[in-house]
Parts: sequence; structure tokens; C-alpha cells
Amino acid sequence: KKEIIQYSSWQLIKDILELLKPYKARFWFASFIRMLGDLAWLYPAFAFASIVTFLTHYKQGESLNTIWIVLALWIAATVVRSLSQFFSKSLGYRVAERLAIDSTLKTVQHLFRLDMAWHERENSGNKIKRIQNAGDGFNKILRLWFNNIIEIVVNLIAINIIIAQFDHMVLLVLIIFLITYFFISSIMARRAGEASYKVNAQEEDVNGLLFEAINNIRTVKVMSMAKTLYVALVKGTENLFQKLGVRIFWYQTRYAFLTFWVGAFKIGIIVLIIRGILNGHYEIGFLILFNSYFSDLRASI
Repeated sequence: KKEIIQYSSWQLIKDILELLKPYKARFWFASFIRMLGDLAWLYPAFAFASIVTFLTHYKQGESLNTIWIVLALWIAATVVRSLSQFFSKSLGYRVAERLAIDSTLKTVQHLFRLDMAWHERENSGNKIKRIQNAGDGFNKILRLWFNNIIEIVVNLIAINIIIAQFDHMVLLVLIIFLITYFFISSIMARRAGEASYKVNAQEEDVNGLLFEAINNIRTVKVMSMAKTLYVALVKGTENLFQKLGVRIFWYQTRYAFLTFWVGAFKIGIIVLIIRGILNGHYEIGFLILFNSYFSDLRASI
């Protein structure tokens, strides 16, 4: 049975920050550009809601200056968003790739310092797979930062502030939704994470055996070990397939339940806003604004 490596999230963050030191200026500059773009992209939903509200009360002959100003700002927000996406990802992805290369080199350097007892326990295929996983992992985490995490933080803070300007009851229900969503998501993610760890461990075993068989093909043929190794590979891949099935089950279960949870809360809040519109507390534009922002939140988280 494989030994479970204890590697906390805090240790992961510390390692990322350590690797980022030579590139921290570019990293934070790219993050700032991305944040500006995400803030600007909050405006289109507000603009559309404002246009709907304006047209609801518009009478023929009245000035259309408000519409033109809103549309001009909408265009400006779109330009800022487009430029932000281009420059932040161009800079950020380069840092991510550099981090992956540096982590690979540091891992190899660490392997050189380990004693022979460890090297004799692990085959070459396992070592290569772990080196690849480390580099790919750091690359994915930084890409996740620029693709999702910054947007999530901006949306969570800014959207709640905007909703608070309209109604505190809707804000309260929205906060309850976010708290319960993250609580349920984190609990269900543990099972999915455990399943993913088992898949990764099994992949290391299968790839390690495959690498050793191919790397030592002459020995395999001379010793007539092909059949034995093939049987071991088939058994290993079957075990891997079973673990993949468990991983798929837990991830899809999590996704299905959270989709239901999101839908239920969204309908509930929309009913609350419709009731407020009918009682004259809100404009129709608030319903459109909420629907757009809620969709943005859902896409982010």
C-alpha cells in the first residue's frame, strides 16, 4: 500500500510564494491588470439593467442622453476587459510556465540529494511521473489564479456591495447561499480529492511499470518477462479504471447537488424580487441586474 504523503495547503502556498520570488513583480502586475478588467466587467450588467429601467419609464420626446452615456461606458468597459484579459494572461501564463520549469529543476535537484535507499524503493517511471505532476500542478494553480480566483474574489466582494445598495434582505439571502454553498462544496470536495489522490498514485504505478518495461526491453525479451509484465500492466490499468470510476462518481455527485442548490436559491431570490417589484419596492432593472450578477457568481465559483 502506498504511503500517503502529508502535504498541507499552507505548505503548498509557501512553496508557490518561494518559487514566485524572482517573478513577483510580473505576477502582481498581471494580477492587478486582471482585477481591473474584472471590475470593469461588472458594469455591463448594471448598464443593461439601467437601460431596461429607463425604457420602462421612457416617454416619446424625452432626452436619450442617459442611454448614450450608458452605452458609451459599456463600450469602454468592454475595451478594458478585452485588454485586461490579453495582457494579464500573456504575462501571467509566462510566469506559470516559468514556475513549472523551476519546480521541475528544483525537484530534480532534490532527488540528487536523496540517499540510495529511497532511490532503490522507487522505480524511474514513478520518479519521472512525480516530477511531471509537480511541474504541471504549479502551472495549473497559477493559471487557475489568473482564470478564476481573481474573478471569484472580485465578484464576491463587489457584487455583494452593489446588491447592498438596493436591498439588504436580498443581500442577506445571497450571503446565506454563498456560505452554505462553500460549506457543502468543501465537504463534498474532500471525497473527490481523496479519489483523485488514489488515481494519481495508481497512475504513478502503471506509468512506472510501463517505463521500466520499455526502458529495459532487451532484458524483458532475454528473460522472457513480456507475458508477466503484460499481465501486471493489465491488472494495474484495470485497478486504475476502477479508481477513475470512483473519482468520476464523486465529482459528478458534487456537481449535480451543487447545481440543484444553486437553482433552488436562485428561484427563491427571484421570487423575492418579483414580489418586491409588484409591491413597488424595486424597479424591473433590479431583477435583470440580480440575474446577471448571480449568473456571474455561479460561473465564478
